[in-house]
Amino acid sequence: MDLIKRVVKKSLPFLISIGIGLGLIRVADFVERRQLAGALAGFETHSQALAALEEGDVKTAFELFALAATEFEDPRMRGFAIYEAANTGWFGQIADYQTLVDLYKYALRYDPDLYEAGFNLEYLYWLRFNSPSDIPQPEGDSGKTPGEEQDVPSGDI
Repeated sequence: MDLIKRVVKKSLPFLISIGIGLGLIRVADFVERRQLAGALAGFETHSQALAALEEGDVKTAFELFALAATEFEDPRMRGFAIYEAANTGWFGQIADYQTLVDLYKYALRYDPDLYEAGFNLEYLYWLRFNSPSDIPQPEGDSGKTPGEEQDVPSGDI
C-alpha cells in the first residue's frame, strides 16, 4: 500500500500535466475548427457567384458576391468579395455610380491594401469630373449624372 501511495504521489504531477495537456489540445482543436469554419464560410457562395458569372448571369453573380462578403469572417476576403461585386455591377451595368463608389469604399475599409479597388474608385471620381457621359449607369436608368438625382429642398413642405 505504501508503494502505491508513493507511486501515485510521485506520478500525480505528471498525470495532472498530461490531463492539462490533453485539455489544451482539445481547446486548440476546437479553436482551429472554429477558425477553419469561419475562414471557409463564404467560399461556397463565392464559388456559386463565379459560376453564375461564367454562365453570364450577372445579376445573380452580383447578389452572390455581396452575400459572400457577408459570410466571410476574414476582412481581406470580405473586402475582395465586395470588390468583385462592384466590378460585376459596373461591367454588368446593373449598379449606378453611387452604389459603385460605396462598394469600392467598403472594400477598401475591409482591405486597405486592395489597390485595384482604390484605382477603380479614383477612376470613378475622375469620370465624374472629366467625362460625365461615361459614368456607369444601369441599363434603363434615366441618364441623370451624379448630383442630379438628389432632391434639392425647395422650402415647400
